[in-house]
Amino acid sequence: MKKTSTILLAGLLFVTRVLSQAVSFSHLNTTTGLSDNLVRCAITDQNGFLWIGTANGLNRYDGHTVTTYYKSQQPQLCSNNIFGIFCDSRNRIWVGSYSGVTMIDEYRRFHTIIFNDSIKTNYSCAVIIESPGLGIIMYTSEGHYCFDEKKGKWYPLTWSTTEQFKIGWRDNSRFDSEKYIQTGYDKLIILDYASQRKSFEFDVPNAISSCRINDDEILVAAFEGKLVRVSIRQKKIIKEYPLTKMQNGKLVNTSIIRLRQAATGKIIITTGVGGLFVFDPVSERFSQYKHHPLDPGSLSDNANENIFCDANGNVFICGSNNGLDYFNIKHYSPVHISLFTGPGGEIYDGRVNCIEKDRKGRLWLGGRDCLVMYDPLSGKSAIYRYFYPILNIGERSFEINCIGIDNRDQIWVGTNGGGMGMLNEATGQFIKFSVDSLDGKKPGFVSNVIFNITAGNNDMIWVGCSVGAVLFNTTTFKTDTLRPSIFVDKGKDKAVIRIFKDSRGKMWLGTWNNGIYCYDPEHATLNEVKYPGTKKASFVTDFAEDKNGKIYAATSEGIAWIDERGKEVLLSGENGQEYKNCSALLLGNNDQFWFSSNRKLFTLTASTKTFRSFDEKIAQRTYGFNAGAIAFSDSLQYWASEKGIIFFNPDKLRTTRTVLNPIVYGVTTTDSSYSFAGSNLIKLPYKSNTLSFSFTTIDLYGGENIIYQYRLSNQDNEWINSAGIRQVRYNSLRPGKYSFQVRASADGINWSSLSNTITVRIRPALWQTWWFRTLGVLLIAGLVFYFFRRRVAVIKEREKIRSQYEQKIAEVEMASLRAQMNPHFMFNSLNSINNFILKNDPDNASGYLTKFSRLMRLILDNSRSEWVLLENELKALELYIQLEAVRFDHAFSYSIEVVHDINIETVIVPPLLIQPYVENAIWHGLLHRKEPGGRLDIKLWKNDGTLYIEIEDNGVGRDEAKRLRSKTATKQKSHGMKITAERMEIVNKVYNVNAGVTITDLDIEKDRSGTRVLITLKYKTHDSHYSG
Repeated sequence: MKKTSTILLAGLLFVTRVLSQAVSFSHLNTTTGLSDNLVRCAITDQNGFLWIGTANGLNRYDGHTVTTYYKSQQPQLCSNNIFGIFCDSRNRIWVGSYSGVTMIDEYRRFHTIIFNDSIKTNYSCAVIIESPGLGIIMYTSEGHYCFDEKKGKWYPLTWSTTEQFKIGWRDNSRFDSEKYIQTGYDKLIILDYASQRKSFEFDVPNAISSCRINDDEILVAAFEGKLVRVSIRQKKIIKEYPLTKMQNGKLVNTSIIRLRQAATGKIIITTGVGGLFVFDPVSERFSQYKHHPLDPGSLSDNANENIFCDANGNVFICGSNNGLDYFNIKHYSPVHISLFTGPGGEIYDGRVNCIEKDRKGRLWLGGRDCLVMYDPLSGKSAIYRYFYPILNIGERSFEINCIGIDNRDQIWVGTNGGGMGMLNEATGQFIKFSVDSLDGKKPGFVSNVIFNITAGNNDMIWVGCSVGAVLFNTTTFKTDTLRPSIFVDKGKDKAVIRIFKDSRGKMWLGTWNNGIYCYDPEHATLNEVKYPGTKKASFVTDFAEDKNGKIYAATSEGIAWIDERGKEVLLSGENGQEYKNCSALLLGNNDQFWFSSNRKLFTLTASTKTFRSFDEKIAQRTYGFNAGAIAFSDSLQYWASEKGIIFFNPDKLRTTRTVLNPIVYGVTTTDSSYSFAGSNLIKLPYKSNTLSFSFTTIDLYGGENIIYQYRLSNQDNEWINSAGIRQVRYNSLRPGKYSFQVRASADGINWSSLSNTITVRIRPALWQTWWFRTLGVLLIAGLVFYFFRRRVAVIKEREKIRSQYEQKIAEVEMASLRAQMNPHFMFNSLNSINNFILKNDPDNASGYLTKFSRLMRLILDNSRSEWVLLENELKALELYIQLEAVRFDHAFSYSIEVVHDINIETVIVPPLLIQPYVENAIWHGLLHRKEPGGRLDIKLWKNDGTLYIEIEDNGVGRDEAKRLRSKTATKQKSHGMKITAERMEIVNKVYNVNAGVTITDLDIEKDRSGTRVLITLKYKTHDSHYSG
């Protein structure tokens, strides 16, 4: 009966090993930088750094690199042969060895612990613990000691030393904050440091290790290979678990080395040669993990010793020859299968291109040079090779691009150059269909490069190839002649790399560089899906359909869905993040799609169009994800990868998210180096103003792809990408206070800030201090004041002379310009009178001369002043217009409109301001007008302290006038506009009236031509000007 129970237990162990949580072990050894492969202890500090004690040196691992410490480099390190490591509540590291204890403080400085003058460092210590009441407690070869932080002294604990020596101590483990379990050769006790007494004692023959299960129970390992469950309250054994293994066909007991409770409550068990066991005390089930030589994620060795577990779920397994193995029991780990072995011992461990499942639940994998059958339930595999001859080379095994399973559960493969084949599983051979029809019996196929095979109706399969898509009959081995082959018969040669049949029977085709098409077999219609932008996706690799019948596509440009109008809509993630180069697309539970992009895994919730990325450590053993994926069941997905396949429970994976915890752990100056584990303020002299900050995010399971950004307050305005570098240097910083900030992200969207604050204060040099500068300023101020009083009068006089000089210069310039304006008007007016005399028209000449004399009088009066009344300016302007109207035989009419709120008797303007623009409108606009009805309108109004003067004509416009001038032989040069522009510039400079001119061509408007000139200047009156 006992033998039967043992056999049942062994069978239970095998079943639970297969069905248990998958564990992927990470490894540290001398090849990754560890100082020695004999690891005795490991612990994580409060920042996440992993400290490892070996037989030859102390090590610290930050998830990227291993930093080693030797006694030759750190004289305060008692020995290189480390036996115990402990991190206390202050984040100090205590290191025990055969030659004493070393304490590494918060600033990561090393200190040798000395009890008293007689002991010094001549003692060994393997266990260091902490009690809230007593503080640090060390188990040494000289007895137990505790440290009084307030007094800074060590005191012996005689009572606990005596109790431990009585039982022949073998192991120590934590029960709660004040109680520790001590395992002896035949006895189990609990030491209560709060009451400083033994609180529990129980006899367990051949006990070797023990650990807590819950508040009432302890699990004890016996030397003969069994586990004993002890109740503290009942003081009895409530259950035994013989731990056995198969060896040479026989059941033998497993030698147990150590027990420790992980953060989840499960018990971790190391053995002498049986690998690692995980015991769930609730379900009472065991899981076994052993070394596999071809699986890099398995244990390094089946023989292990110590176990160290932290509160974050990390479990560290110390080996005697192969370094440190570790995993996180809280993390759900996908399973990676990288090796497939055929019945004859043939092995395949390469890339998997595609994956399909048949009706028996077996998986069919397309490899680089073979087809693999894998049965997940039995774990068995078979390997089939598709041989095809190449000219002048002979037969070779071709790469399997795709796998299709028809409605009769027959396996079809498409190759990369060898055509298409149907597997005869019994013989392991393929019936081949290629362009050259090798056996001469079957007609030649359309292409040798096959990308996709999808089951159609009845005996038909859809085949996507390099020249399009065809419908193929699996019984007659012929392409369907009743319906045209898509693209092939039309001569378009569009490569179809994915074909998908939706719930309505429509076929969706993804092409290479030609977008997406939808084929309706019922109506034999082919429609192209409209795409956004001007560029189609380079490739379309997969399709999926949600519960509402909406089609989604994985493309080179991202995930897209097809809307009701048949248009492709590209989706993007948060902050516009795009998921490009998508490959496999798989519909999961809860309206979620799973897809791979750039070798990472993501989900898309169809209802909300939201994305979520998964940490790349999911695929750290799989070298990314390829285009193949299949849902084995509602709780299991299989994905193809660059090396084998990966499978996982999507519901468990969805709840896993890594929390990043960036930290700055070091600052280096030109002459000093600072290390610390928490926040810190560093004060530096002014010469030490070149700083290097070292930072990281502790991720023990693969932090290579973490994104970092940093900035230094008072120096950087924006976050700066670190480009994968975890050290930043700042040169020649100014004196002041700086705070270095770092944030980290796994996806560039969700950022985690620093867990510690590093502030640097660079002290100024003597001459940069405030008091030194104050004294200097006072001294200089005294000297300046002495000379100031003597020179103040001279300076004021010079300023007065300079101001007067500048005013005179401006007035001279104004006078000069006015002098140019008078001859200008006279020249143009005398030309007009001369024209009348030549025409022998004395009446008009007399009237014209009268008006001319009045105009000259006004011009002479106005030009003597810098400012004239608007009334006088308008009188002169109207006389000028009347003279020009007479001269041109009244070829145009004019109007001058002044808005009633302008008082022309008080408003002042620069003289002859408007006349040049009026002259230009008449001579260059209205003069060339061929039709009658010329019109010149002048309007004046004010708004918000600005005077507006508008001159508008309906002449030929500036472009036409310029064209006409270019055809004339005489090219008279007009100076009026230039002179006026110069005058307005000087007026702006001297009087600050904001004068400006805007010229608008009216020929851009319908049925209109001409020019509009708008003059603006500050609204000034006679009283305000002369009173100001």
